[in-house]
This record gives sequence, structure tokens and C-alpha cells, in this order.
Amino acid sequence: DYDDYDLEFLARFFKLNISIKDILEEAEEIHFLDRFNDSFFDVISKKDDGLIKLIFNEMGGKRISAKVSDKIYNLVNSISLEQVLDKLKSKESADNKRGIVTTSDEIKAFNIIKTILSLSTKFKEDIERITFIDYKNHFSVVLDDNKFKGICSIETGNNSIKLDIWGDKKYSINQVTWVRTRKIFGIESV
Repeated sequence: DYDDYDLEFLARFFKLNISIKDILEEAEEIHFLDRFNDSFFDVISKKDDGLIKLIFNEMGGKRISAKVSDKIYNLVNSISLEQVLDKLKSKESADNKRGIVTTSDEIKAFNIIKTILSLSTKFKEDIERITFIDYKNHFSVVLDDNKFKGICSIETGNNSIKLDIWGDKKYSINQVTWVRTRKIFGIESV
């Protein structure tokens, strides 16, 4: 029972890519995020007086009664959390100078592309030089943080993902086979 993320994670243990330091950092980050998510869930799902009082104070309330506390607690649910999440996304987008929000899907795609490139003899020594630049309309994987040294770009929208691979010609994922992709990146075997 595995998915693409599991395969991407397993590729990090390819004998040419193993870095104990990176693996430990990744494990610590995963553990920290898991603890954060579990704790955040516990705070939201339990009737925590501290959270209820904090919300009531933000509403401009002075003295909280048991009736008001129960009413606020019943309002903390998945529907209100989705509404808050939408507002938070809008705020993050507005706070960003360029209005660009790098999504988790874009980061996931970047990590997959970087993993694939690390298997190539052309990139395995310089894998840390591969970075990304996020624009409003697309997300580019580049070399040396240089927009003129593009490797590929990703466009997401309307529940679809389009991958443009740059090389001698610009290929769209719908027009290129995996064999051509391997030739462009110089990947001998995967």
C-alpha cells in the first residue's frame, strides 16, 4: 500500500544520494510537524477554556458565561475552520508583496523533480544548485536561482497540472514520452 510520495521518499535512500545528516533533519522535521498537527487538533477538538476565552476576548466580550462558552465551543467545527482557512489564505496572499503563495502541491512537485534529477549523472553532484522561483502564473524549477537557467515549469489550475520541460525545445507533458524526458535530462536508468 504505497503512493508516489512513498516512492519519492524511498528514492532519498538510493545509495548515491544517502546523506545521514539530511535524513536526520527530515526525520526531525516530520516528527515536529506530526507533534504540531496532533497538538493543534487536540486544542481545536477539546473543549479548552483557554481557547474559548481567547476567542471570546477577540470578539470584544468582557465576562464569559457557561452558556456563551458552550455556544462558542459548538461553533468551532470543520465548517468554521474552512472559512477561517479561506480568510487566512487570502490574508497570506495579500500580505505577500507579489501576491504569490507557494502551495504544498508545488513544493511536492519540486521535490519529486529534484529527486528525479538527483538520479542523473549531470545533476547528482550539484543537486543543491537546483531551486525554484514561484511566479503568479507558474512555478519554475531553475539552476542557481537564475530564471534564465530553467529546467522546467509547472502550471496548476482547474484541478490539473501542466509540466513544461525546457531543453532544445519546450515540451509539454502531454506531448512528450518518458523516453524523451529521460534523454533531455540525461537519465540513464531510473
